Amino acid sequence: MNKKSTKKEPIKSNRVFYVALYSCMGVLLLLAAVVSFNNYNAASRDKEKLMAEQAASNQVQAANASTVKSYLTPSDRGESAVKPTDQLPQQNATPEAKPAVSPQATQAPVSAPRAPKAPVRVTEENSNAEKDATSLSEPIFDEFADGDTLSWPVLGEVVMDYSTDHVVYDKTLEQYRTNDSLCISSEIGTPVQAAASGVVSLVEKTRMGGNTVTIDHGNGYSTTYCQLQDGVLVNEGDIVSTGQVIGGVGSPSIYSVLLGNHVEFSVALNDETIDPKHYLNN
Repeated sequence: MNKKSTKKEPIKSNRVFYVALYSCMGVLLLLAAVVSFNNYNAASRDKEKLMAEQAASNQVQAANASTVKSYLTPSDRGESAVKPTDQLPQQNATPEAKPAVSPQATQAPVSAPRAPKAPVRVTEENSNAEKDATSLSEPIFDEFADGDTLSWPVLGEVVMDYSTDHVVYDKTLEQYRTNDSLCISSEIGTPVQAAASGVVSLVEKTRMGGNTVTIDHGNGYSTTYCQLQDGVLVNEGDIVSTGQVIGGVGSPSIYSVLLGNHVEFSVALNDETIDPKHYLNN
């Protein structure tokens, strides 16, 4: 019994030894890991601190360099020398003395209260004066009167005569109808002249007559010019004289295309058309 117990004791003591040994080794490894981690953190902090100090040093050097450069001469900085006289206007040696301004002069003058206006009494003389002033603002021209003559707007052949008491054949419409104007043949672009002096009462464009101008000659007389070019030379309200060019002959509309290039000229008295040949000069 004693021999068996003596054999087991060395084995048990060996196991305790190895357990203690491995435990110590584990503690040493753990301590080594902790120390390495602390050293790594310290090295990182030192590196960041060194980089921050280096950046601050660079900023200081840059500021010093700019400060030094500002004290250099233009030639040292590679810049062209500029004379003070090139930058600043030449000043007089003795500045002009400014007049002294008293505090009272700077204050805005106080206007005296205005007396109320007396009411204007309307009399016959005042009324006539207002009428005279109004008449001066109205268009002034030689009004057309019975017995006066009209100028031809263009010179050319009459391709369709005035006819309101009987029908005439219209080649374009291929039908018989009455005609309240005088169709005068002429080339495109031929100047169209006002038949008499007056005021332009209407400028318009229609499908049948194309570009149209109507002139009021006074006393109920008016003339109308159709089939004109685009861009007539007068506007509504313009005063025109006899023979003044109001536009040019244009292309005929689709309602009179077979008549060729022409001007449709009509005369009216109190909005009723009359035969232009009764007033046109020969």
